[in-house]
Amino acid sequence: MLEEILLQIVPPIAAGLELIAVIITVVGAVKGLFQFIQGGLKFDNKEARLTLANCLALSLQFMLIAEILKTIIVQNLKSFILLAVVAALRIIVTFVVHWEASGLVETSQRDKSKKDQNT
Repeated sequence: MLEEILLQIVPPIAAGLELIAVIITVVGAVKGLFQFIQGGLKFDNKEARLTLANCLALSLQFMLIAEILKTIIVQNLKSFILLAVVAALRIIVTFVVHWEASGLVETSQRDKSKKDQNT
């Protein structure tokens, strides 16, 4: 009974979470593109990179939630292994994105404090 209910409700919920992740990614990409253009098309634009990193991290978290929900309704070992691998890869990418974003924030703060000291 509960299994049948879960089989009916989990896939649309997971799909909704994945759609939210796509929307966040697209909005972040557009916002990052505008910041990149406003920054003079410079590839070292920290603000644009930080925006992209934060949006990507948030969207990956929604995707990871969807993967976790999908594990509830897995029917066989092969599907479970595939979901586990996908979830592990998303976790790794999330950590890398957070690490890069943290580095960008620290660099921006150092640059700002240097500018404040020079003025």
